[in-house]
Amino acid sequence: IEEGGGVSDLTAPMLPSTDPGAKLLTAFVAGVRSVGEQLGFVQVPARYILDRQLSNIWWLGGLPPCSKTIIVERDDMDVGYSSYKTIFRQPGYDFTYNQRELGWPIGLTRYLQEHWEFVLPKSQVHRVKYEELVADPTAAVQGMLSFLGLPFHEPCTRPHEANTALVTSGAIEVREPISPYHGGHDGGIPRSGAWNRYASTLEPLINGLDEAKKFLDGLYIKDTGMSEVSGQGEGLPFGVL
Repeated sequence: IEEGGGVSDLTAPMLPSTDPGAKLLTAFVAGVRSVGEQLGFVQVPARYILDRQLSNIWWLGGLPPCSKTIIVERDDMDVGYSSYKTIFRQPGYDFTYNQRELGWPIGLTRYLQEHWEFVLPKSQVHRVKYEELVADPTAAVQGMLSFLGLPFHEPCTRPHEANTALVTSGAIEVREPISPYHGGHDGGIPRSGAWNRYASTLEPLINGLDEAKKFLDGLYIKDTGMSEVSGQGEGLPFGVL
């Protein structure tokens, strides 16, 4: 979100008060400012607001046209393994400690992603494959900045050199160079496919993903961006469910 003065004023130059998205955007910015001030890391005036909550995938279609979304797509098993071994301090992530249950939100997120990419303009959604990002950060960063309408900025390929404070479960990884390997250098443990080392203990996760995929494959018609509920005889927009 760009332009404007303080965070509370960011909506003014972007959307007229009569625009249906203005009220939503105002509420969103107010929420960001409230949480940010509580944590002590919102600085005003600001040109952009970045929000990377895990739940964002649910309401991409409700964001105003001026917003832009970057989806980093990673292998489902890598996502599941990474989530399962992480201790989330904030409430609401108890499902990550149950492998079978964890497979369902991962599967649903995948389908929501495909839905939003189908119905939203290409100018609002940009997909980046995680494996390509860590293999060639420069190309991936160039693509993301171009999508955002920003010039290429080489330091963006070296986020580990930033001195900003980190409040994230991935703080250790953020301090490492972007690389296909943990530790930021060749010869380390590969970031992709690391779950294979523990495959024998991840069977519940594999089963959960498979169950979710079979259920969703039977529920949704992906080619049209619509869903059909078996037995009800009527189609529903994917985002309604």
